Formats: sequence, structure tokens, C-alpha cells
Amino acid sequence: MCDSATVSDPHTPSLNRKSTRLAGYDYSSPGYYFVTVRTASGVPALSVVYETVTYQTACGKLVRSSWDGLPKRFAGIETDAFNVQPDHAHLIVGILRQSETTLGDVVRAFKSISARAINRRLGRSGVRVWQRGYYERVIRNERELEQARHYVVYNGLKTLEQAGVRQRGGIE
Repeated sequence: MCDSATVSDPHTPSLNRKSTRLAGYDYSSPGYYFVTVRTASGVPALSVVYETVTYQTACGKLVRSSWDGLPKRFAGIETDAFNVQPDHAHLIVGILRQSETTLGDVVRAFKSISARAINRRLGRSGVRVWQRGYYERVIRNERELEQARHYVVYNGLKTLEQAGVRQRGGIE
């Protein structure tokens, strides 16, 4: 399911949002960052839940491919944990050394590359795929990094539970 009706809604209102960025923080600093990006429409276009498994749609696979290509575009970053949910994606980005590249540069490129790929697949151009902005959290230490990785990986179980799937001993 990757069609124009599920990927964007031109009537989605634009909300005035308060920045979640840390005042004065240098987002080009080496470290790890937890990021969530949401689809513009909020419609589940990136993955679907069937029985006990979450499957990436064609759009979700394009998003994954865009994520996987980021280290080629930005030297000195690491694409760590990643998970596509029906209407959002969680990612952990590592900036490995001080550089001109900021977290904003990486997220902007990810959203732009994936949106262009989705629009190209749907035979259109310039249609919004992602909500403006993104949620981010600076990961401050190894314990927080492990917690964030756990959340990214196991957030899919929450999606299954929300879809009414009862798990016994994990995903089958």
C-alpha cells in the first residue's frame, strides 16, 4: 500500500509548533541522537500489520533505502537503529566527529531523499510526505543509547498490540 491517497493529505493543517531543540546545544557535536519523523497525513502508509508481523510497504522500503544511503552522503555519521512504523519512523543517528554536518542536515536530507523517492514511485513531484520538523532527543550516555535502541527495536511490538495482536513469547 503505497498510493497517493495514503501518503499525503494537502488539507492537513499546519500547526505552529514550539521547538524541542536544546537552546545553545551544538547539534554538530559528536554523539548519538534519537529522532522520530511522522508522515504528513498521519495515515499508515509506511508499514502494515498482518497477523503477528509488521510489513514495510513499498513506501516503507523506499524510506529504509534512503536511511541506508545516508552514510555515503555524510562522512562521519553512523546510521544506528531504525524502525519504520505505519505512520512514522524512529532512527538513531550517530555523529562520529565534529564537522560541518549537523543533525538537522542529516534529517533534512533523509526526509528529502525519501520523499522524492516516494513521489517518483507515485508518479508525482513536490507533494509533502513528511510532517514539518521532527522530534529529537540528545542521547547523553551509553545507558540512554541502549534504552533508545531497545525502544526503536521493540516499538514494533507496541504497534502489533495496538492492532489487536496478542503476543505469546514474542513475534511468531
